[in-house]
Amino acid sequence: MRFLAVITLMLYPTYVFTYPEPKYPSETQAVQALAQEYDGEVEHRLWDATRVDLLTDEYAIEADWGPKWAEGIGQSLYYAQVTGKKPAVMLLIKDMKSEYKYIYRLQTVAVKYDIEVFLEVVEPL
Repeated sequence: MRFLAVITLMLYPTYVFTYPEPKYPSETQAVQALAQEYDGEVEHRLWDATRVDLLTDEYAIEADWGPKWAEGIGQSLYYAQVTGKKPAVMLLIKDMKSEYKYIYRLQTVAVKYDIEVFLEVVEPL
């Protein structure tokens, strides 16, 4: 019986089915796909070699994946200051249910500092 249990434990991992993580576009690819919808210029280069992810007539938009929500705030404020546009963060979301906390955090700060928030659910490739 002990021998059978050892064999079963050794074979068990071969029967566990795992699904590969879905592959998503890069941040730049996602922004490029959305640029026409926003009527904006992708990766607009500033005098100090920084790049606005998406520059429109009205907004300097920093795009970031959900977990990087806080980085988007600072960058959007800086880009707005330099370009004379309104600050905006485009939050790229893979799963609304699990990433809702990032949306909440971003919106909480955005209201205080008058930062526009654009939410974009990004599908796997």
